[in-house]
Amino acid sequence: MHIFLIFALTFTLSAQQDSRGTNDDCRLSSNQGNSPGINTGSRFSSNQVMLPFKNIIPGGLKPKMTFIIRGFVPWKASSFGIDFVAGPDIALHINPRLSQGTVVRNSFLKGSWGPEELDLPFNPFEYGKFFELSISCGKYQFIVYANDEFLFSYTHRYIDFQKINTLKINGDVIFSYIQY
Repeated sequence: MHIFLIFALTFTLSAQQDSRGTNDDCRLSSNQGNSPGINTGSRFSSNQVMLPFKNIIPGGLKPKMTFIIRGFVPWKASSFGIDFVAGPDIALHINPRLSQGTVVRNSFLKGSWGPEELDLPFNPFEYGKFFELSISCGKYQFIVYANDEFLFSYTHRYIDFQKINTLKINGDVIFSYIQY
């Protein structure tokens, strides 16, 4: 199991109640220091991590391997991507397009994109909100949960999934934790 602490921030989250008494307006502030990243074996922590994030998955994906990814969607974010990569191919591309309210799933194989998958029971990526993704590699598909609720399954289009050996993350979101 590998754990990556992407950055250490002290968060202050304040919620303002509206006239109905609900907390619809959350603000995030951070106290960031200037210490460099620390890499100790399979752990990485820094309070100055810059995206894109790229990490080798030792031995490639295996059935029952699960990735936990935690993050926060800033107010001005437009999109981000989580890619599981094998050489020039992207076996699974998860692309929340925040301004469109969609989460695109796709694969880039042999130089071209496949058909996009868009249907979801809900969209967990909201401005000003934290999220947690659990991405599991099964024998025939990826299974993805968001905030402990089933989000989608994605049938393997890249059949030899054991050759998927790189995790890449880019975009406008703040990631606080990655574990596998």
